[in-house]
Amino acid sequence: MTIDQIKAMNKPIALIGMMGVGKTHVGKVLAKRLGYEFIDTDQTIEQDQGRFITQIFAQQGEAAFRQMELAAITKALQAPNTVIATGGGCIKTPAIRKAFAQSALTCWLQATPEQIFNRIKDDTTRPLLQTENPLQTLRPTVRAPTLLQRRTYPCHNRIKKCGYGRG
Repeated sequence: MTIDQIKAMNKPIALIGMMGVGKTHVGKVLAKRLGYEFIDTDQTIEQDQGRFITQIFAQQGEAAFRQMELAAITKALQAPNTVIATGGGCIKTPAIRKAFAQSALTCWLQATPEQIFNRIKDDTTRPLLQTENPLQTLRPTVRAPTLLQRRTYPCHNRIKKCGYGRG
């Protein structure tokens, strides 16, 4: 798909995928290239709440965070000339999947568990990595969204497999 074709769609671009696949990095580069606004929904939530995502999870739980995430994504989808980097777990929320299918060009970024681990292994804010064998913990988690996303977007051309080659 060319830049002109993307712009002609007049839809926001939503980047989804596991933590550490590069949604923020790719989103910033893509937004600059297209002349679009860039929104990172995790950063939006942290700014709105005045605390980190890990604190929200610890203090209010995942369900409360997912409601905040839904609100942030719903708001971000209102602007057509926008690239949106989402949280890694957003695709688990049915209302978010529906919103993406209706309102966005959705790009699914992928990486191997080893690539993800190498990118985020020093990030102590990732609860998933705070185990005895973080890479072993990460492997099934990386595969699970793949199955969900394939079921959610069967043959839609809504999900575009992307990567930015930083292995």
